[in-house]
Amino acid sequence: MMNIALINSIGKNKWGGGEKWMIMTASGLKALGHNVLIVCRKNSVLSRRAKAENLSVKEIGANSDFDIIACWRFCRFFKEFQPKAVIGCQNKDWRVASVALKIIGADAKVYSRQGLQLLKNHWWYKWTVKLFCDGIITNTHTIKKEYESFLPVKKDFIKVIFNGVEELQEQGNFFDFSPWISAEVKNPVIVLSTGRLARQKGFKFLVEAARYIVEQHDNVFFFLAGKGRLESQLLKLIRKYNLEKRFFLIGFQEDISGLLRAADIFVIPSLYEGMPNSVLEAMSYKLPVVASNVNGVSELIKDGENGFSIKSGDVAQLVDKLNVLISDGGKRMELGEKGHFFVKDNFSIDRMVQEFDRFIKGDAENRRPKKRMTNVPDGLSFDMRIAYDAKRVYHNFTGLGNYSRDLIRILKQFFPRNQYLLYNPKASKKHVFDVDNKHVVEIRPKGKFFKLFPSVWRQFKIVNDLKRDGVKLFHGLSGEIPTGLKQHGIKSMVTVHDLIFLRFPKFYSFFDREIHTIKARHSTRNADVVVAVSEQTKNDVVEFFGVDPSKIRVIYQGCQDIYKQKFPAEEIERVRKKYNLPEQYLLNVGTIEERKNILLGVKAIKDLDTHLAIVGSETEYTSRVKEYILHNEMGDKVSFLKGVPNDELAMLYQGASLFVYPSLFEGFGIPIIEALFSDTPVVTSKGGCFGEAGGAGSLYIDPFSVEELKDAIVKVLTDSALRERLVVSGREHVKKFSDEFIADQYMALYRSLLLEK
Repeated sequence: MMNIALINSIGKNKWGGGEKWMIMTASGLKALGHNVLIVCRKNSVLSRRAKAENLSVKEIGANSDFDIIACWRFCRFFKEFQPKAVIGCQNKDWRVASVALKIIGADAKVYSRQGLQLLKNHWWYKWTVKLFCDGIITNTHTIKKEYESFLPVKKDFIKVIFNGVEELQEQGNFFDFSPWISAEVKNPVIVLSTGRLARQKGFKFLVEAARYIVEQHDNVFFFLAGKGRLESQLLKLIRKYNLEKRFFLIGFQEDISGLLRAADIFVIPSLYEGMPNSVLEAMSYKLPVVASNVNGVSELIKDGENGFSIKSGDVAQLVDKLNVLISDGGKRMELGEKGHFFVKDNFSIDRMVQEFDRFIKGDAENRRPKKRMTNVPDGLSFDMRIAYDAKRVYHNFTGLGNYSRDLIRILKQFFPRNQYLLYNPKASKKHVFDVDNKHVVEIRPKGKFFKLFPSVWRQFKIVNDLKRDGVKLFHGLSGEIPTGLKQHGIKSMVTVHDLIFLRFPKFYSFFDREIHTIKARHSTRNADVVVAVSEQTKNDVVEFFGVDPSKIRVIYQGCQDIYKQKFPAEEIERVRKKYNLPEQYLLNVGTIEERKNILLGVKAIKDLDTHLAIVGSETEYTSRVKEYILHNEMGDKVSFLKGVPNDELAMLYQGASLFVYPSLFEGFGIPIIEALFSDTPVVTSKGGCFGEAGGAGSLYIDPFSVEELKDAIVKVLTDSALRERLVVSGREHVKKFSDEFIADQYMALYRSLLLEK
């Protein structure tokens, strides 16, 4: 538990997104066991709201950066409260608080929470940030990038934590707009906007747009909820355009939920924003949103897909977008649904609070002195030191290599206090992985003999180096561990990806099959813990090697970050044209071998008006596929793509109409996950691990039935409703393959092993 103070000296009667954030964050951190206290002005709206939520409140307000009285009050308060973290929401808050903490010699971190771009490119801001602030917490990457362009701070000084928003409540009251609308109006359309009546919000552009909208539609009414200095100016503008019966200022409204339930369209025409809570709330309540494409809005709305974005101050564009939504109820529903799921997936309150909790605790841990471990070459201290068989990290550029590199990346990201030692048998021929020589260290064999015979070092002599380096835990990332670990008191775990060489021996030579079997039998029987990447692989380890199921843990794989990014439409189009693909195409990714069974996909599209793009290394099996294509004159219907960079492959996924994966057997099936993260529907095989990877967001077929695959392709390409359901379901399913979830599972295993006697 930590003592945390959240400070906001905003005016007594002001209430907005920053204040909502304080209440939500304080409540969430309190629920996690922290002692949280909100510091704000006496008798302010924020104070009343905080007390109503049973939050502790201290009433102190700073009036400027040089408020001596406030500084004295903070000194008295901090001596008693002894905070470990202080977050100021106004620039003067964290400056005055930091001075007070330094005066009393308190060991606390001070953060600036910048929801809007409040810092300026000015010497005073730069100097005070460097002197008084330990970090900036903002809620958009746009603002972070802007700050980094002029602030003289380290790369990790600015942390992005997205705002959280309450989920849609299925039950609740609807706001009654009827007193403002004549009973004679049939099917009125309510256009709603909310926020402080300030220049920043750009409400005058909404009034100007309403002037043109009411000339075209006699059933549209505009409502603006909020208070502020511009109220009289807006009323004058409304009267100027004779909008008194169509545009209404309804003041501050306590029940935002009721407003959102009763409205049809939400508009936010701001000149600048942070990550606007009003937009998040409207999207959460399934309202279609039209918003100015400023700051954080650009990270929320993808124009035409989950809402409409417009250029700030462009009244003509605002009118055009509103006309579309007013005239098309189906479009309103579509954008509302997509916006709702986008917010649900990315902006939950729990997610925000958990990120904030990790950030605060992690920073506090970094400041706390640790017991120094022995044999640390650079003199640093770490919580844990974990060694890895890194052959695949540096020498495999497909599945096993991607898994290995990704695991190290996410462990370093979420558990930066550990040291990760990568034992690589030989130098890589090309650069594939970055190390920082502190937290991620590459170690290679020493001596001419082991440099000439790296496999001997990797299997038999690496244990000497592990002992020299003080390693207590070794993780074999690709089904192998060296000999002698137990004799030297080194705990071990091994990840087994598949036993295809035993399940389908015909796909392997006798020599390869025997070598794989010997290594897998040794590792699964001698490791303290076996990690299987699917239930299918776990069952195979039990069946073929007689391993006790209780020592096997199933931890699903994720995929590289590049496949989780959303690329601009023009970039996707550029890549499609580069590889000469039609606008509609199917995609298959993976080595072109018999087990992957892509010939079934080629046969399935023989009589369909579509195109199949196959991305992967070729084997002897490829000639069979190409012979069928040649014999059936399908050369213009199938493309073979090799050497596609990861970023372009990610764009090919996002541009595909369907991902086809009729494999006979897999350990897991990473391409399925990559497709689902790309919002691309998947058709794959029944049985095995495919249901684990694909979930309810995929269609399943008999991998020996051309007709089943053909029918599934036709369904997805012709039924837009089915396609949308698959995309939404797939998006929900892949949450279990998130980086954070995977990192937590591995770290829990590491800790449990090291705690065992």
